[in-house]
Amino acid sequence: MKRSLLALASMLLLCLGTTNAQNNTTAQTVNTDATYAKDLLQPGTIAPNFSLKTYDNRTIRLSDFRGKYLVIDFWASWCPDCRKDIPAMKELYSKYSTQGVNFLGISFDTDKERWAKTYWGTYQMAWTQVSELKKWKKGSVIDQLYKVNWIPLMYLIDPNGKIILGITEVTKLKETLESINTASVLDNNSPKAQFKGGQRAFDDYTIEHLKGVFCDKKANVKADLVVRFTVMFDGQVTGAHVVKVKNVEASGSQYNKMTQAKRQAFIAKRLAEYKKEAVRFMTTKTKIAPDVQLKHLWKKPWKEVGMPLWEPATVNGKPIQTNQTVTLNFGCL
Repeated sequence: MKRSLLALASMLLLCLGTTNAQNNTTAQTVNTDATYAKDLLQPGTIAPNFSLKTYDNRTIRLSDFRGKYLVIDFWASWCPDCRKDIPAMKELYSKYSTQGVNFLGISFDTDKERWAKTYWGTYQMAWTQVSELKKWKKGSVIDQLYKVNWIPLMYLIDPNGKIILGITEVTKLKETLESINTASVLDNNSPKAQFKGGQRAFDDYTIEHLKGVFCDKKANVKADLVVRFTVMFDGQVTGAHVVKVKNVEASGSQYNKMTQAKRQAFIAKRLAEYKKEAVRFMTTKTKIAPDVQLKHLWKKPWKEVGMPLWEPATVNGKPIQTNQTVTLNFGCL
């Protein structure tokens, strides 16, 4: 009987201990978030302006994004939690960049090549990336302006330049984006940027640079890719990402000999290549890291690729930033 009572008492103590441990864990999670987010710029505060450089030395200013919602993502390639959040950020970018939201990554990397290879070569982060190339909390200015005491850290800024949210958890950023009508700032009748020379010149340029890139008549996959991109105030084309793939057709003697499973795998692989090439094509020329899966396209470690400057749209004689789409054709035409 005593043994039974002792066993019962031990089980009760164990359960109480487990409950307390769970409560402590929850408390620690809440306190951790409160610790890192409590000193951030408060909602309603005007976001401090700044001027930072991209990898290819373009100047990006906060004021460039006035009139649009903006997500600022503070991160670094050496930060494990930042890398963990990248897939979620890519999902948000894919969904909301078509709804009037701009994204800007601000990195605390100090190694320029490692920074570029991480955001472009490894993770294919299509939104604009800038950096001071200075150590976080040791020489950086932007971390002081935005009170960055922890990364990853995100701010959501409204079209008037005011802080909506400052947070360390990407899930809370997602919840906030879902709760506001970001698409209300889009105007389908607003002026659009154009390729220099107009649509005919763009069509000629596309045929010249994309025709035959993935043409294999023995196993040909034709597809139309709808690409969303941003034309900056200076004509730079950035932020390209594929929003839709349509009119997929496959043919050829080798393709016809494949099993159904191999056909599906072949088409999926080729479409993945098309998507990566479409992003490269619709990005203003810059040096980028080679992609391992497409290494057969590269003749040297770094290659100049991409789109010439466009003529930006203007309002009252002043250039503006615009989000646009274009359809690219791949495969043997």
